[in-house]
Amino acid sequence: MALETRTYETILITKVDMPEEGFKALLEKCQNIIKNEGKGEVLMLDDWQKAKISFPINKEPRGQWTYVRYKSLPLGVNELQRNLKINEFVLREFTARTTEEANDYKTLREGLPKELADRDRNRDWKEDRPRRGGFRGGGDRGGPRRDYGDRGPRRDYGDRGSSAQNSDAPAAAPSTDSGDTN
Repeated sequence: MALETRTYETILITKVDMPEEGFKALLEKCQNIIKNEGKGEVLMLDDWQKAKISFPINKEPRGQWTYVRYKSLPLGVNELQRNLKINEFVLREFTARTTEEANDYKTLREGLPKELADRDRNRDWKEDRPRRGGFRGGGDRGGPRRDYGDRGPRRDYGDRGSSAQNSDAPAAAPSTDSGDTN
C-alpha cells in the first residue's frame, strides 16, 4: 500500500535574536526535509515578521512568525516536527493537516496584519474597562457609602508582641504554687 502526500501547514515562532543566516538555514533545512523525507513540495512560505506573543514563551515576549504550507508524506511531517523541537531557536511550532485549496489561509491572512499590530500596541487596561463599584461603594452599583457613625475611642494596645513589660502595668505576683500534687 503506497502512502499518498497530504497537505499540511506549520506555523513557527522563533526567537527574535536569532541570526539572519541561522533563520535562512532553518528554513532551508525545513524545505529539504519536506522534499527528501516527505517526498513532497513546499507550496507557500510566508514570513509574518516579528510580533508580540500573547503569553511569553521561555521569558521571550516577542517572536519571529513564519507560515509554511506544504505537501508531504506523514514520515516527512514527523521528521520536520522532530527537527524543529530540538532546535534551540524555535520557541513553538504548530502543524495541522489542511485541505488542498488555500481558502482558510486567505481568510486568515486578511486579518493577520491588523491582529499582529494590535498585539504590539501598549494597552492601558484601566482605561479600557468600565469602572465598577467595589467594597467602598462608588461606581454605578453600590450606591453611597454607609456611615456607621462614631464607634467610640479606640483602645491602644501598644506593642503587644514585645517581651518587655509596660512600665504602667502592675508587676506579676509571685506564684504560690509549689508544684506538689499529692
